[in-house]
Amino acid sequence: MNTPVNNPLLMSPYEFNQVMENSPIAYIPFGTVEWHGPHLPLGVDTLKIEAFTSKAASISGGIVFPALTWNRNTIRYVHGVRYEGVEHLCQQELPGNIHFIREETFENLVQDCVACCIDRGFKAVCVWSGHNAAALAEYVPQLNSRLQEKYPDRRIYVSACDGGLVPQKQAREAGVDIIADHAGYWETSIIMATHPHLVHIDRVAGKDPDSLCVTNNDVLNASAKMGHKIIELCGSSMGTHMKKLLSEVVVEVPIPEPMPEAAL
Repeated sequence: MNTPVNNPLLMSPYEFNQVMENSPIAYIPFGTVEWHGPHLPLGVDTLKIEAFTSKAASISGGIVFPALTWNRNTIRYVHGVRYEGVEHLCQQELPGNIHFIREETFENLVQDCVACCIDRGFKAVCVWSGHNAAALAEYVPQLNSRLQEKYPDRRIYVSACDGGLVPQKQAREAGVDIIADHAGYWETSIIMATHPHLVHIDRVAGKDPDSLCVTNNDVLNASAKMGHKIIELCGSSMGTHMKKLLSEVVVEVPIPEPMPEAAL
């Protein structure tokens, strides 16, 4: 398992402050606990966004907070039966789909996380979801606007797509064919790169992807090599973007000082 870059759980207060002095950027990743086919772990969205934010922080600096697994999802009704997310594809309740929270709960959670980071001296905050849900994409632009209006002297960026800022053309030029799927070629490749022991391709061979709630049936061609390319592309794009946003902040922000080492 890869250790995230600048994980505050593993840092002393002195190491934390050194990062804050050089690059006061907060990365707040959101994942899920969600069905991703029989061949992948339930934590795909979480493991994926941890890899992306870690790569981003290696470019921009900053602190990568532990990923949160509560998230939004699209609710659909088929013949009067309620399904969350991809469950409508196979029309059954899937084991391990445990992450759904209401829109107002999600927004309050994001607002509180950002407020705490701003209060503690961060100049730029990136809230990045590794879960691609229409329910997120529909209102995240407005959430972005509300946060930026609330903190005009800081820079806040919320992304509802694990592909972040990567246009399709740029992805193709980098040798990445698609941006995002559900348990298909894209996500399987990423987990092959980060947690290969958790991938069981034999469980999907010869089976109908829709019956497994898997989108993009090119899953059998997934590879760790492609996964590393995806992580590099997405993480670097976001890291470059957040570094630029930090450069736009001119306000001086005091950073809480830890107790002097000599006093301990």
